[in-house]
Amino acid sequence: MADRLYTSSEADEVLSALRFETKLEKATLARIAFALSLVKDGAGVAPSPSFSGGEMKRPTFIGEDEVFIRTLIAHAYRKRDFSEDEFFSNRSIVKNHIDSGAALLVQLFNETGRSGDALIRRLVDEVEFAGRREQLGSGLDIFIGRTLLQRNELVMQLNNTARHANSHLAIMGKPGVGKTQFLLKILTDIRIQSNYQTNFIYFDYKGDVVDNARFLELARVQPFRLLQGGNTLPINPFILPAYDDQSINVSAREKAESFASISSKLGVVQKGALTEAIRIAYGKRAGSAAPYPDFPDVLEIATAAYEDDGKKDDSLIEVLRDLSDFELFWRHGSETPPMDRVSNRTMLIDVHAMPVLKELVGYLVIERLYKEMATLPDSPVADGRRTIRTILVIDEAHNYLGQKNIFLQRIIREGRSKGVVVFFASQSPNDYQQKFFNFQELLEFAYIFQCDGVNAGSVQDILGCSARTAKDLQTEIRGGRFREDLYFRLNVIPIFVPALRDRQEDIRLLAEHFMAGFAREYGRRVKQFEPSAIAVLQQYPWPGNVRELRNVIERLMIMVVGDSISAGDLTFLDLASAPRVEAGPAMPAERVTLYEARDQFERDLILRTLAAQQGNMSRTAEVLGVERSNLYRKMKAFGIAPSRRAEEESEAV
Repeated sequence: MADRLYTSSEADEVLSALRFETKLEKATLARIAFALSLVKDGAGVAPSPSFSGGEMKRPTFIGEDEVFIRTLIAHAYRKRDFSEDEFFSNRSIVKNHIDSGAALLVQLFNETGRSGDALIRRLVDEVEFAGRREQLGSGLDIFIGRTLLQRNELVMQLNNTARHANSHLAIMGKPGVGKTQFLLKILTDIRIQSNYQTNFIYFDYKGDVVDNARFLELARVQPFRLLQGGNTLPINPFILPAYDDQSINVSAREKAESFASISSKLGVVQKGALTEAIRIAYGKRAGSAAPYPDFPDVLEIATAAYEDDGKKDDSLIEVLRDLSDFELFWRHGSETPPMDRVSNRTMLIDVHAMPVLKELVGYLVIERLYKEMATLPDSPVADGRRTIRTILVIDEAHNYLGQKNIFLQRIIREGRSKGVVVFFASQSPNDYQQKFFNFQELLEFAYIFQCDGVNAGSVQDILGCSARTAKDLQTEIRGGRFREDLYFRLNVIPIFVPALRDRQEDIRLLAEHFMAGFAREYGRRVKQFEPSAIAVLQQYPWPGNVRELRNVIERLMIMVVGDSISAGDLTFLDLASAPRVEAGPAMPAERVTLYEARDQFERDLILRTLAAQQGNMSRTAEVLGVERSNLYRKMKAFGIAPSRRAEEESEAV
């Protein structure tokens, strides 16, 4: 059984270059290349004749996923059994796809403007949404992930009436932390698990979802790109369940309030003028086959009223003219009739190209949805699961939450019994602290990614946790130390992973787990922790949490000679001066000389580079830009023991 293979020189150059552009490890990029080629080339991949590139060790590439990788290959090749040489060797399926995938990666890299970040985003778009679990029955149990230690499944039981008062949800995080991708994953799961019976209306504020063809395909979404290519939203905001005088008068007043909620320039006079213009417009269409006006009707009547009164055009006329001239909504004379209902449609409304009125367009659709919702019978409940009919999805919700809109508030308050749910995506828990409406009380599910400027009060309100817990979470959220952690609330009970310093009993388990992993990666024996070493690890406050512990264990694997680790090997962990979260502002560090600081920097840089190059001395010296003999002298001076691999490498030379 081959324990390593060698890529082609071309593939090695690509992977090495992309490593610096993307900050991903070479083995990770090789896996991405393999998967990309497996999808694109399949069993028709060309054999790779070159073996003059970099070394790829089997434990590094395969890890603990051999069964999974073999299954992927078996699916693509429609063949169950492979010999060891066919699977992993210099003439294997894995090598062929790594080399071919590297060429595909560099092609994507060039197409994305030679940007590492853009390449990662493009790769995400190339991959189907992960984590989807199709289930039978009426339950919408959405698989979220697994816990770090126990590997227990985390499942959001969205429509379980026994556990949750409602199904409203909020996702919070600053730009770039993945909240939109997470939201799309949840929506895709819901569509598939409900057999496409649960619909949603998605307001795409920035236009970063409408071009996601994979999402539109998987979720079966109809996009409407407003102000792009003559697209019009086939919705008439003036359609009512009934057209009696009372219904018309109430609707006219409510629309005037919606207009005023997004523009402070619309005062009492303008609201009165708009209400009257809408009432007259209904009257002119009364008795016709389509007894509802459109925005050109309302603009014409309002303009005529201003002219009769000798008034100049103001902000009201400006808004009505924009709504009419932009042709955002259905109007009389259109070739197709307006939607008779919006609650049974799955659509994405892209408003990013609109210079103004984004919020108003959203509120007019929300009003239409609410009026339909009010006429619906109660949503059926079977086996404790309520049918969810429609989800209103508001992206960049911080642009909406600060405005008083009665229809959005009514949907949040009354939507439960009708099977109408609201999903928000915003930048911070602070967005939901509004004096005029208690959003936090009615949000059943809250997911918090990394945020800026978070105050502890908003965290406490939205998670329903204690003030002390909120303060701890505020520090984690603000510091960005939980990019891989997900805090969420189920039935007003916060579930989160405490800081490592508060889980001393887990430190031994995590340390042994990381040690076993690095032993496999570096091809060494597992080093045992003496009781004194465990005591030091448990006393250290771990300001960098689990990630810092992992880095420390990797350092021990590289540095320590012998098969055991004692407290003496951990003297670099300064228990006295290590920062502690509860200790308040950090005290100034102990003074060091320039030479001491330089030596410490060089020592840490060598350790990090050794770890990145998996103990390979030649590659480490090349990356650091020094001769290998000079690197050996530096390591000896700093007390860094070379790995067994380095010793074998030296003997071979």
